[in-house]
Amino acid sequence: MANKIKLVIWDLDNTLWRGTLAEGDEPSLFPGRAELIKNLTSIGIVNSICSKNDFEDAKEVLSQMGLWDYFVFPKISFAPKGQTVQTILDEMHLRAANTVFIDDEISNLQEVLFYNPEITVLNQADCEKFFSELQIAANVDSDHSRLEQYKQLERKQQEKKSFSSNEEFFIAKFFVL
Repeated sequence: MANKIKLVIWDLDNTLWRGTLAEGDEPSLFPGRAELIKNLTSIGIVNSICSKNDFEDAKEVLSQMGLWDYFVFPKISFAPKGQTVQTILDEMHLRAANTVFIDDEISNLQEVLFYNPEITVLNQADCEKFFSELQIAANVDSDHSRLEQYKQLERKQQEKKSFSSNEEFFIAKFFVL
């Protein structure tokens, strides 16, 4: 299993942190979560977010916690999670079999599994034990090169969205007049 996991997708409320942001709670990280995300990044496993929250509010909290830059392709909106996780995988060109999704709500875990049958789903309470076993056999990526590769892919996809067609994108990128 250790060599297969390339991506971990996190829920935020009551999974990454205690509390529900949209209800006005002041989020506080679960013990060890920041270190876990940093350790995963250091062994070449990339982290993303699928959370039902306001994007800007969640980004601000994660920035204050010093974690925002550890995530790629975050999907923070009030959209259903099953298809949202599928979108993250499509955008990152990854397979569900290489992904772990972590959430505190069983209904979200079931929905994500329905749309992504090969994904590994974990209740937030079980993630430390799962990843402690995983890290023993994993490679080292101390310069965070995998994270940077996906950040570059994310920037390219964002840039591409500003063009009305692939042809317009291609012309603007390769035929500067």
